[in-house]
Amino acid sequence: LRDIGDKLLEQESLRDIDPVALGSLANAFSRTACNDRRLFDELMIQIKQRAMLSQLTPAAVSLSINAFALVRCHDEDFLQTVLELAVIPQVTAFTLTQASLIVDALGRCAEETSCISLQAFQTFSKHWLQQGLLEEVATPGDLAYLAQAASRLRITEDTALNLALAFGGLRQLGRFSPSQLAMFCGSLARLPCSGREGFLAAVALHALPQSLHQGFSFGELGQMTKALASCDTPLTANTLVLMRTKLAVAAQEAVADLKNPALSQDALTGTASAAERVFEASIHLFGFEQGHQLLSAWRPLTVLLYSHAP
Repeated sequence: LRDIGDKLLEQESLRDIDPVALGSLANAFSRTACNDRRLFDELMIQIKQRAMLSQLTPAAVSLSINAFALVRCHDEDFLQTVLELAVIPQVTAFTLTQASLIVDALGRCAEETSCISLQAFQTFSKHWLQQGLLEEVATPGDLAYLAQAASRLRITEDTALNLALAFGGLRQLGRFSPSQLAMFCGSLARLPCSGREGFLAAVALHALPQSLHQGFSFGELGQMTKALASCDTPLTANTLVLMRTKLAVAAQEAVADLKNPALSQDALTGTASAAERVFEASIHLFGFEQGHQLLSAWRPLTVLLYSHAP
């Protein structure tokens, strides 16, 4: 891919490529973690120019914005131009999946959140609510990305949006993958509405046992435990036993991962965050005695995390 990128730059070919192909190119490089800064800078220039010429289609916009967010290669001026010229004026032209990719990208850039990013999300949200799209059309993946974006952008007090997300989640309850379920529940727990507790109760009774058998990652277990504990979601005795077992196994796997010399900083941060969530939730979910037993079993993981601390 780097050879392809170098050739495109040398031949100045990007200016002749159509907008959707530019977005697809950015997407391909980002998905393989090939962060060629020179190429992405030139792609950003070309896509911004197409936005100013009203040449960007919804597909081109969603592919490119998401790609730049994945490789953390974007700037405020680029987002301002593309959102202002190619997104906000035509929100009705975007499919829900395209829109979810865009707002998820804005959520990934939350440390640089601007008024235009919030305006774009709120314009999309108004359209979704008017059309009933979250309750009737949204897939589990759409719902997970939209809820995560709302949480990251700190748009937490829109009760109409939060309720629509909860109802949409309830309609799709049996179709979430474990990773989608963890992402959605972890985000919805930070979005207050009258339907949130009912949704999480349904998850605990119907979807959680199946997802625990299918398998959560360590980070996903952290999201689930914190969401359930923070909303006081009741769990059956069998589910509690299953969750404790999965957490014990996950801790052992995390210890093995932390001993890997090639462990990345992002992976270390993710493991530490997940462990913190589980520590906070354990006493609440399992009670004082069993919660402490679980934390004691996690001592090797705690020691390793402490040894990696800066």
